[in-house]
Amino acid sequence: GDWKPDMVLTGDAGICWKERPSDGVVAHIATDPHVLNYDYPRTYSDKFFNMQEVYSKPGDLYLPYAFDPEYHCDLGLEREYDVAMIGLKYDKRENIVNRLRDKGLKVLYETGIVLDEYREINNKAKIGINQASLDDLNARAFEIPALGQIEIMTPVTYMQKPRHSYFKRAYVYNNTDEAVEQTLWCLNNLKTAKEQLRLMRNEMKNETYDERVK
Repeated sequence: GDWKPDMVLTGDAGICWKERPSDGVVAHIATDPHVLNYDYPRTYSDKFFNMQEVYSKPGDLYLPYAFDPEYHCDLGLEREYDVAMIGLKYDKRENIVNRLRDKGLKVLYETGIVLDEYREINNKAKIGINQASLDDLNARAFEIPALGQIEIMTPVTYMQKPRHSYFKRAYVYNNTDEAVEQTLWCLNNLKTAKEQLRLMRNEMKNETYDERVK
């Protein structure tokens, strides 16, 4: 037919065009530059968006992760679990979960859950632990506080940037021992930890995907 796109947008972890599309602006969103090489799609893209600034190259446009107010929100449910850790079950994550369970804590440890189920199950935990894999400021960093969870996270380079200053409200750990210590501290000082969460949520209220694309 005669229809031609105004834009061809690719946003996927491991998909790219064999040849540049012939019509419209060609844009690519690099979702996982900490584990994938995007040099080829850089060569044919008019706009190349990188979701991890620490892995950016000249010409990349920084498009950080965010949260979705529909799926990442506080439902006001009873938070029956002490901790939630969601994601692929790497050894470092396994070690933290096992140590916390050995301490008698009730830990929610899942992978592969999305959308409504993800929102509901996370609303059942007081604390969210975020273990970055390779210095990546991942989606969970934004989702945890939006879901009403106190955030305990590994430090990553770009959480120190002024535009992400709200992460100063998170509780940081560098190893398994510190993750356990921070978790126990937050549970024993819930009033203080919840106040930091309240401030963090207020400071990052505009860190949504809708705001990203304005």
